[in-house]
Amino acid sequence: MVAILSPLAARGAPPGLPEEHRHRLSDLYAEFSTHFWGAVSVLLILLIVISLLIYIMRQRFRVEISLRQSEEKYRELVQNANSIIMRLDSAGTITFFNEFAQKFFGFTEEEVLGKSPLDTIVPERESTGRDLRTLIAAVLREPARYERNVNENVRKNGERVWVSWANKPVCDAAGRLREYLCVGTDITDRKRAEEELRRSEKRFATIFNTAAVSLWEEDFSAAKAAIDGVKATWSGSFRDFLSRHPDFAEQTLRLIRIVDVNDWTLTLYEAPSKAALLGGLHRIATPETCRAFEGCLQAIAEGKAFFEVETVNRTFAGRTIDVLMRVAIPAPGADFGNLLVSIVDITARKRAEQAIREMNAELERRVHERTVQLESSNRELESFCYSVSHDLRAPLRHINSFSAIIMEEKAAALDEDVRELLGRVQAASRRMGLLIDDLLELSRVTRSAISVRNVDVSALVRTIVDELQAAEPQRQVEVRIDDGLAVLGDYRLLQVALQNLLDNAWKYTAKNPAAAIHVGRETVDGREVLFIRDNGVGFNMAYADKLFGAFQRLHRPGEFEGTGIGLATVQRIVQLHGGEVWGYGEEGKGATFYLSFPGGGAGGRPVPQ
Repeated sequence: MVAILSPLAARGAPPGLPEEHRHRLSDLYAEFSTHFWGAVSVLLILLIVISLLIYIMRQRFRVEISLRQSEEKYRELVQNANSIIMRLDSAGTITFFNEFAQKFFGFTEEEVLGKSPLDTIVPERESTGRDLRTLIAAVLREPARYERNVNENVRKNGERVWVSWANKPVCDAAGRLREYLCVGTDITDRKRAEEELRRSEKRFATIFNTAAVSLWEEDFSAAKAAIDGVKATWSGSFRDFLSRHPDFAEQTLRLIRIVDVNDWTLTLYEAPSKAALLGGLHRIATPETCRAFEGCLQAIAEGKAFFEVETVNRTFAGRTIDVLMRVAIPAPGADFGNLLVSIVDITARKRAEQAIREMNAELERRVHERTVQLESSNRELESFCYSVSHDLRAPLRHINSFSAIIMEEKAAALDEDVRELLGRVQAASRRMGLLIDDLLELSRVTRSAISVRNVDVSALVRTIVDELQAAEPQRQVEVRIDDGLAVLGDYRLLQVALQNLLDNAWKYTAKNPAAAIHVGRETVDGREVLFIRDNGVGFNMAYADKLFGAFQRLHRPGEFEGTGIGLATVQRIVQLHGGEVWGYGEEGKGATFYLSFPGGGAGGRPVPQ
């Protein structure tokens, strides 16, 4: 319409049109133009407003989508977090309980939502005795004061656990408290470790303070630094360094500080107080301490884990004491600020050792004196034995010879009684000769030195039995010798002992037509021993204590020959070997003699050389 009227307005009114109508048309045009352009302006404004609304709605939609995505991510993060996360409203009621919290405490979300923590995951009291109801009330009342707290919680199954809580109050735009955000971390293992550490420290403190030995802790860090400095600059061995710098040990000793001691240390060092001992070691050190300390430095330089030394310290009263010092050395690179040192008072032991050394010296002196006396007695005994052998045998030979001459040359002139008396004289002289021989044998055994080796007893017994059978071939004796009999001993002396025992067995079975001798081994009182058993005349056990006495005989000389020296010789030989011999017998049923030898060979088993 504007496009139609505009040319008319430009060309003016049509010709012949009255002036009045011409003015009216012009007014009409002006009015129309005004309304038209007003409507166009309104339309344009409306289009702009609609565009702005569309833009705002789009932006809002995008913000809502972003917020929804952010909330979903937040919820996923909270639900999957490896921590306990829960929310409480301003009244302290649980409004949110994440999945980790549900798994940790064993409650489902439905079981805790709308309830107080005291009704679910918080007990009335801790195992320590703390009132948790009061604590929860304080947290709700003053959240800023309890932004972090640790308390004991309880699972659904009743198990107690420790949780470290981070509590944050959440407020609205007006600053009014809306809820609490609580994030918890399980510290049960840490609390148990801390409790175990406390118990361990308490036990250590108890042991440290009540131990009946001196214990102290040293700050060895400065001394360790000195050692490290030497190792870093010295090209040779640390031992060589100490030998070239004898004052290093004393200088390093002064760097050590005692930081704690137990009560026994005060007693041992006669210290007036613990403070008197704390500080340097110079007040209790002696020159011997410095020399012993060189070994400790060497052990630390070589990375050893333990050092022990005997040394001498000085007490506050000025006395010197012998001590055994033990040091537990930390691993290389560890802290040397607290070395534990134990000190045992060995003064009494050292004095006892000195007394023993003095006693041993005195004993050696006395043994030397007794040895000299014994050697002198042996020489006298040898001289006596020579006299017995030479001086007594000559008269006996004369008696026996003269008696024989009289019997041969004057037999016709002698009556029966005289011949019987001369026969008794000859028999007595022969017995006297045998007695002298046995005494000499006993003397030689007493003075013999033992040459120990493995002795085949079975073979030795067979040799002796063969000699006995050869001497009396007319006798029928059943002899049983077990194989494998062996002992550790002197072959010659054992031969003498077995000869005497087998001679007795052979002699005392002479009146038994079914004579039997058995040489073997058996177990007696848990030990294996050799035995020689026969079925001869035996003996009465009432006289068993006389068996091994010199010149002791349990049978009349007219029944069996003998001098009463044989078993005494056997006992002496066995005793020289550190063994034991004993006998059992029954009259008319035989006798058994047992021989026990030490060293594992008494039971018949050969002993390695």
